[in-house]
Amino acid sequence: MSVTAIKTSKVSTTDKKYNHEEIKVRRVNFNFSKENPRFYYKNNPFSTHFINALHIVFPTGERFFVNSVLKHQKEITDDKLKKQVRNFCGQEGIHSSMHERFWNILKENGYIIKGYENHIDNLLHKIIAKIEVEGTQINNIDLTATVCLEHFTALFGHAIFNHVDTNKDIVPEDIAELFQWHAAEEIEHKNVAFD
Repeated sequence: MSVTAIKTSKVSTTDKKYNHEEIKVRRVNFNFSKENPRFYYKNNPFSTHFINALHIVFPTGERFFVNSVLKHQKEITDDKLKKQVRNFCGQEGIHSSMHERFWNILKENGYIIKGYENHIDNLLHKIIAKIEVEGTQINNIDLTATVCLEHFTALFGHAIFNHVDTNKDIVPEDIAELFQWHAAEEIEHKNVAFD
């Protein structure tokens, strides 16, 4: 569209403006190519394995975030925050399933990830989630950890957009799209656990 066409076109008054407080659950469906090279990021083993570690950690981490927030949902009285929490949980569930889908690619490349995934799951769900601080009446260490980790993932999301090269000649398009989508949603819901 030319600059002139843009200037003369009329914008519909029914167009909805972006609301930074609205959290949307987006139904995505990534089908990762089995043709992706083993060292898919810049043909660099270190960079690829760093990303692979995220694929392993994210699914159980996302479930931990959801559980820690839902444990406190009965205390939420604000309707807007209730909806944000619901949609936060929806987003995190989809994040988890899309990264788990990538596990098939890792397994086909000979990686054995079950032990690592079990270790993270045990650490988050059986140790951190069960911590009770002496002198407190509610167990909220898991929520505190979620607030901190969600802040980190939002910073990580910003870093992906500002500092990570996701051009097609650097990383396969399906993997780049997964991380860009996930990063955007982490930025979108960065305050929910804190709120």
